[in-house]
Amino acid sequence: MKDRGFKVIAIAALLLAVVGLTVAYASYTETLKVSGTVTAKGSNESWDVHFTTPSEPTLGGIATVGTAPSTTATVISGFNVNFFAPGDSVEYNFNVVNAGMLDAKLTAVSLGSLSCAPGNGSKNATTEEANALCADLTFKLTYADGTEIKQNDVITHSSNNTKALKLVVSWKTDSQVTLSGDAVVTVGESTLTYTQA
Repeated sequence: MKDRGFKVIAIAALLLAVVGLTVAYASYTETLKVSGTVTAKGSNESWDVHFTTPSEPTLGGIATVGTAPSTTATVISGFNVNFFAPGDSVEYNFNVVNAGMLDAKLTAVSLGSLSCAPGNGSKNATTEEANALCADLTFKLTYADGTEIKQNDVITHSSNNTKALKLVVSWKTDSQVTLSGDAVVTVGESTLTYTQA
């Protein structure tokens, strides 16, 4: 009987121990939960790389402005400057601004060039004169400090989010070209393609 009482006490103690472990384990259990939403915004809220309006031109020699440039956020065009003699020049300064929330990398650069032809008025230069003029004109589109615009240049979205550029067309001061009439000088289109960095 003593043996049987010992077994009952042992079984009761074992049951108590299992119940105690269960209570102890339960007291150290915690359930954590995570939930939320993500809203994908339209790209117009995160991407905004654009031109600023060009400054008033800086004119050299006796050059004059015929027509001011037309400007949108992504196009500067339509300017017309009159050159009269060697040494004439024009310089436009403008900025490319990254006002978005993403860094922008310049992935393609295509710089235009000059082409010259006889004018289309009543008194025009000859084709030979127009070609000679073109040989004595220079066109540059660079950063404002004169450094080259290069592929892979980055405009950050936070600090330094503006790149200052300048466009310069000039007639060499030592040119010997004379024109019997008007010549039209076309500044070919330059394109700067920015993509997310």
